[in-house]
Amino acid sequence: LLIMLALYSIRFGRRYYLSRPAATTRQQYRHLLDELSALGFRRREAETRTAFAHRMKAICPSLSSITQGYQAYAFGRQQNAPSSNFLSGMESAQKELQTHLPLYHRLIGSLNPVGWWRTR
Repeated sequence: LLIMLALYSIRFGRRYYLSRPAATTRQQYRHLLDELSALGFRRREAETRTAFAHRMKAICPSLSSITQGYQAYAFGRQQNAPSSNFLSGMESAQKELQTHLPLYHRLIGSLNPVGWWRTR
Protein backbone atom coordinates (compact mmCIF):
# COMPACT_ATOMS: atom_id res chain seq x y z
CA LEU A 1 0.00 0.00 0.00
CA LEU A 2 2.85 2.39 0.82
CA ILE A 3 4.53 1.64 -2.50
CA MET A 4 1.34 2.40 -4.42
CA LEU A 5 0.86 5.60 -2.43
CA ALA A 6 4.45 6.63 -3.21
CA LEU A 7 3.99 5.90 -6.94
CA TYR A 8 0.77 7.92 -7.11
CA SER A 9 2.43 10.76 -5.20
CA ILE A 10 5.30 10.81 -7.69
CA ARG A 11 2.90 10.67 -10.63
CA PHE A 12 0.68 13.53 -9.48
CA GLY A 13 3.62 15.60 -8.23
CA ARG A 14 5.31 15.19 -11.59
CA ARG A 15 2.09 16.00 -13.42
CA TYR A 16 1.63 19.20 -11.43
CA TYR A 17 5.28 20.23 -11.79
CA LEU A 18 5.41 19.68 -15.56
CA SER A 19 2.09 21.37 -16.30
CA ARG A 20 2.54 24.50 -14.19
CA PRO A 21 2.42 27.84 -16.06
CA ALA A 22 6.13 28.55 -15.42
CA ALA A 23 7.23 25.20 -16.88
CA THR A 24 9.94 25.27 -19.52
CA THR A 25 9.31 24.18 -23.08
CA ARG A 26 11.02 20.87 -22.42
CA GLN A 27 8.87 20.27 -19.34
CA GLN A 28 5.66 21.07 -21.20
CA TYR A 29 6.61 18.68 -23.99
CA ARG A 30 7.54 16.02 -21.42
CA HIS A 31 4.13 16.48 -19.77
CA LEU A 32 2.37 15.71 -23.05
CA LEU A 33 4.57 12.64 -23.58
CA ASP A 34 3.81 11.50 -20.02
CA GLU A 35 0.09 11.82 -20.68
CA LEU A 36 0.38 9.79 -23.88
CA SER A 37 2.52 7.22 -22.09
CA ALA A 38 -0.04 6.83 -19.30
CA LEU A 39 -2.66 6.18 -21.98
CA GLY A 40 -0.46 3.43 -23.46
CA PHE A 41 1.07 5.35 -26.36
CA ARG A 42 4.86 5.26 -26.14
CA ARG A 43 7.65 5.68 -28.61
CA ARG A 44 8.95 2.37 -29.87
CA GLU A 45 12.58 1.36 -29.60
CA ALA A 46 14.66 3.47 -32.03
CA GLU A 47 11.59 5.47 -33.11
CA THR A 48 12.25 9.17 -33.60
CA ARG A 49 10.03 11.82 -32.08
CA THR A 50 8.91 12.81 -35.58
CA ALA A 51 8.01 9.23 -36.50
CA PHE A 52 6.11 8.87 -33.22
CA ALA A 53 4.18 12.09 -33.94
CA HIS A 54 3.33 10.78 -37.41
CA ARG A 55 2.14 7.45 -35.95
CA MET A 56 -0.04 9.31 -33.43
CA LYS A 57 -1.66 11.52 -36.09
CA ALA A 58 -5.05 9.76 -35.80
CA ILE A 59 -5.23 10.29 -32.04
CA CYS A 60 -3.38 13.58 -31.58
CA PRO A 61 -2.96 15.45 -34.90
CA SER A 62 -1.34 18.51 -33.33
CA LEU A 63 1.54 16.40 -31.96
CA SER A 64 3.42 16.82 -35.27
CA SER A 65 3.50 20.61 -35.07
CA ILE A 66 4.29 20.49 -31.34
CA THR A 67 7.19 18.12 -31.99
CA GLN A 68 8.55 20.30 -34.80
CA GLY A 69 8.36 23.38 -32.58
CA TYR A 70 10.02 21.59 -29.70
CA GLN A 71 12.83 20.21 -31.84
CA ALA A 72 13.45 23.57 -33.49
CA TYR A 73 13.83 25.09 -30.05
CA ALA A 74 15.80 22.22 -28.49
CA PHE A 75 18.30 21.90 -31.33
CA GLY A 76 18.85 25.62 -31.75
CA ARG A 77 17.12 26.49 -35.02
CA GLN A 78 14.84 28.78 -33.07
CA GLN A 79 16.63 30.99 -30.55
CA ASN A 80 13.59 32.31 -28.70
CA ALA A 81 11.17 30.34 -26.60
CA PRO A 82 8.54 28.58 -28.73
CA SER A 83 5.86 30.73 -30.21
CA SER A 84 2.25 30.93 -29.21
CA ASN A 85 1.62 28.23 -31.85
CA PHE A 86 3.50 25.78 -29.62
CA LEU A 87 1.49 26.77 -26.55
CA SER A 88 -1.84 26.65 -28.38
CA GLY A 89 -0.78 23.30 -29.83
CA MET A 90 -0.30 21.95 -26.32
CA GLU A 91 -3.85 22.99 -25.42
CA SER A 92 -5.15 21.49 -28.67
CA ALA A 93 -3.42 18.21 -27.92
CA GLN A 94 -5.21 17.88 -24.58
CA LYS A 95 -8.57 18.55 -26.26
CA GLU A 96 -7.77 16.05 -29.05
CA LEU A 97 -7.02 13.32 -26.53
CA GLN A 98 -10.39 13.98 -24.87
CA THR A 99 -12.11 13.91 -28.26
CA HIS A 100 -10.44 10.85 -29.80
CA LEU A 101 -10.19 8.58 -26.77
CA PRO A 102 -13.20 7.15 -24.96
CA LEU A 103 -13.74 8.05 -21.32
CA TYR A 104 -12.92 4.56 -20.03
CA HIS A 105 -9.54 4.66 -21.82
CA ARG A 106 -8.68 8.01 -20.23
CA LEU A 107 -9.91 6.79 -16.83
CA ILE A 108 -7.71 3.71 -16.97
CA GLY A 109 -4.80 5.91 -18.04
CA SER A 110 -5.34 8.23 -15.09
CA LEU A 111 -5.30 5.26 -12.72
CA ASN A 112 -1.96 4.04 -14.06
CA PRO A 113 0.56 4.92 -11.32
CA VAL A 114 3.65 4.29 -13.45
CA GLY A 115 2.60 5.57 -16.87
CA TRP A 116 5.35 8.21 -16.76
CA TRP A 117 8.04 5.64 -15.96
CA ARG A 118 8.77 4.60 -19.55
CA THR A 119 8.32 7.97 -21.25
CA ARG A 120 11.03 8.48 -23.87
